Amino acid sequence: MKKSRLRMNLYELCDWKAIEHHLARQAAKGWRLRRAEGSFWRYERAEPACVQYEVTYLPSVGETTPRPDPNLQELDTICAAAGWRHVAEWSGMQIYENEAANPAPIETDERLRLQAIHATMLRRYIAPLALVFLLELMLLGIMVIPLQIAQTTMPVLSICFILCLLYAPLAFAEYFAWYGIASLAVRLDRPCPSNRALTILGQGITLVAFALLISTFFLYNASSPISGAFRTVRWGIYLALYFLVGWGVSRLRIYLRERGFSSVANSAISFGLGFVLYFILILWWQSALW
Repeated sequence: MKKSRLRMNLYELCDWKAIEHHLARQAAKGWRLRRAEGSFWRYERAEPACVQYEVTYLPSVGETTPRPDPNLQELDTICAAAGWRHVAEWSGMQIYENEAANPAPIETDERLRLQAIHATMLRRYIAPLALVFLLELMLLGIMVIPLQIAQTTMPVLSICFILCLLYAPLAFAEYFAWYGIASLAVRLDRPCPSNRALTILGQGITLVAFALLISTFFLYNASSPISGAFRTVRWGIYLALYFLVGWGVSRLRIYLRERGFSSVANSAISFGLGFVLYFILILWWQSALW
């Protein structure tokens, strides 16, 4: 029987309630979360159990923060006293589990919860996404303009690239609209809402772009099975390298933080290497795949 598995994370950082429910359902099926770094989360086989999960946020602690971190150690100590065991962390999000029937909650002040979520989102989501958006604008001429207009895949590639380009402003608008609603809710002494809409937005754009690429890919190769087979192999290699780069950069950040590199140095090294590798993949995509 398989003892562990990787699962792609389909949730956004501020969709904390959905993450808690998801992890509780997985535990009931016999899968316990053990690592939540990067895009893929690792689960290990365990006895099915009714487990309570709670998510809290430490804006100052991210994937590049040197370990051990005193703020995280203090939070772990406080939570352990209430029966909560630290399971994993993801970009400022701290995940705890408790097998008690009705454990005392970690978060008791909804205003403080919202403040922590907002600070974490600004540092770990909004700022990186803004940087990616600027890089996409810089790469616009490299990815779209040199491609031959006569190619049958060009319209779909353009649509997919536009979808990726539009994601950042749409995500910004949705997030700050949610933040306004959440701020009003906590001022009225109501629970802070989880931002499910941002997760749906990201999943929707990803699925549409993927469906367009896959459908056009098969239609384009239908008239030439032999060349299509070679192109399929190149596609597989490209996608494997794409995910391998993301995994490698994530592991590099962990390696550097465990060896005491500062957050600035860690971010500069990992982001710089990731940018160079993805840039090479983009150039190869342009020359080899299409």
